[in-house]
Amino acid sequence: MHADAWSRGGREVGDKPFFSARLSDGQPRTDGVAHCRLGRRIPVEGQELDEGVFVEWSWDGRRLTIENDRYGQYPLFYCAQPDSICISPALARVVRENSQRRFDKAALGVFFRMGHFVGEDTPFEDVRFLPPNSVLTWENGRLDIQVRPFRSTPPASAGGSFDDAVEAYETLFARAIARRLPDHPDFVVPISGG
Repeated sequence: MHADAWSRGGREVGDKPFFSARLSDGQPRTDGVAHCRLGRRIPVEGQELDEGVFVEWSWDGRRLTIENDRYGQYPLFYCAQPDSICISPALARVVRENSQRRFDKAALGVFFRMGHFVGEDTPFEDVRFLPPNSVLTWENGRLDIQVRPFRSTPPASAGGSFDDAVEAYETLFARAIARRLPDHPDFVVPISGG
């Protein structure tokens, strides 16, 4: 079982969790990990949005809800058909489970010219990349994606000398690292000063 995933009777393939649901006579049949947290979500007091790099999903028996970080840095692919959905950080799993496997020629054209896909594009017409800062819900074959507005507060202007700026940087950097420390004591952070 993946260290960051937890399951209720589901399974994973390799080290990538997945979840799929298919309607049969109006009832969902599921496979995979029903509840999963990948990456690290960092709640910040006084902020509307959490920080960190994460994706989370939860299936309650009727409704699938997925949420990701504000920059969409933890990849999640999904393929929603009229009667089914499959999600996973592994593109191959989503294609194997639920895709009709038709190539998206326009997206591939961009990829071959630029070296990367744009937006939510993938090599396949019916497989998408979850947009940043989103909440995706799927219930009874109905897909809904809400992209939350991203509001960034510009940093306060730092007046004073160069030494004051260096001191402020050290304080902010230490605070940022302290918020991201793992919950267990056995870890290493390889940071180089150059």
